[in-house]
Order: sequence, then structure tokens, then C-alpha cells
Amino acid sequence: DYARAILELEYSTQNEYYILGIHGESTGLGSICLIKTDGDGNNPEYQYLGNPGDDASDMIFTDNHENILIVGTTYRNGDADILLIKYNLSTSTTLFEKTYGGSNNDRGLSVSVVCEDISGAPEGCSEGNIEESDIYYFGYIITGETQSFGAENKDLILIKTDPYGGTVTHGGE
Repeated sequence: DYARAILELEYSTQNEYYILGIHGESTGLGSICLIKTDGDGNNPEYQYLGNPGDDASDMIFTDNHENILIVGTTYRNGDADILLIKYNLSTSTTLFEKTYGGSNNDRGLSVSVVCEDISGAPEGCSEGNIEESDIYYFGYIITGETQSFGAENKDLILIKTDPYGGTVTHGGE
């Protein structure tokens, strides 16, 4: 077992921390483990995500809508693929698990919220104005490395998704 990342929820009034790690194999694969605790490490709550024995996590991020995004790598289909998990904090449920990749190894390294103002509104997509609505395009950007696209030598890959993990566009090289 080992930890990969920690996230403090700045918008929470309860001093909540989430620790992302792997429970299982010494190879770095296992179950993705999400641990919720307070600032002193009291009353930990464990949640196991992903596919046991096949997944590894690399980053945790919040979209400020009570959702946590976890990006990593899965070996469910043989070769390594990028894994994105969206988990709702208020309901303690996985909203989706998506995989991305080609016929060779691909690895997810980071994820971030993307917001594009498609209305021309002056407030744009600034912090606090991000909403899932007709005015904004709201989704995620995943970065990682790929051997499936580009020159097949661990090239950079960028994947843009919609709010539900559907691929909008991707590119490697």
C-alpha cells in the first residue's frame, strides 16, 4: 500500500482531506484507494475504486462541484490505457470510469477542468463562474504519455472530454 497524492478541499467547512493511493500489489497495480480524513487523520473512511488488481492512480483533482477526478492507468484490456474516474463526494458514488488509449501502452498523468465561454459573456469562465450550462463548454483535459499515437516513443497525449468523460478530441506527438 502506498499514497500517491493528497487533496485538501478548500471549499469545505469541515477541514476534509482526501488521500489517493494504491492498495494491493507491490508492482504498483491494485485497487485505487481513496481515504477521507480530517486534518489530524481522525476517522478515516476508505473507498476502493476501479478494477482490483488492474489499476494505478497518479493524480487527484476536484472540479468544485463536489466531484473528485482521478487519473491513472489501467491494464484491464491487456496493454496500459489511461483511466479517468469521476467520483461524487456528497453521494459517495462513482459517476463514471472511462478508459482511453490505443493498441500500445498509454498512461494518464494529470487532469484539469476546462471551461470555454461560448456565449461571449464578459464574465467568461473565471473562478466561481464555472457552471454546466448552455453558455459554457465544461469538461476535462487529461495529459499523459502514449505509445499508441505519434512516433510510438512515449509521446505527449492531450485528451479533451465532455463532463461525462466522452472524448471530444485527442492528439499525440
